[in-house]
Amino acid sequence: MTVHDGKLFIASPRQGKVFVADPQTGKQLAAWDVPGASGVAVVDGCVLVGRGRAIQQRDVTTGAIKRTLVADAGGPVWDLERVPTTSG
Repeated sequence: MTVHDGKLFIASPRQGKVFVADPQTGKQLAAWDVPGASGVAVVDGCVLVGRGRAIQQRDVTTGAIKRTLVADAGGPVWDLERVPTTSG
């Protein structure tokens, strides 16, 4: 889970979703269908979602898929906390 721009992003592998919520009230703002969602991070204004052996780059506002990166390191992607950024 991660917080960005006043929104809480939570990956739920069991439900196959990424939930977006207000961290102050807990109110659900959105739910994106992401079967196999395992981890979530926000980097350079995009939401990165671990999904099986890939990482999906999604629009931070709509959840629309921008691209899918193959990250086959021998198993599923679970930890997105240390994703390198391209900006300085």
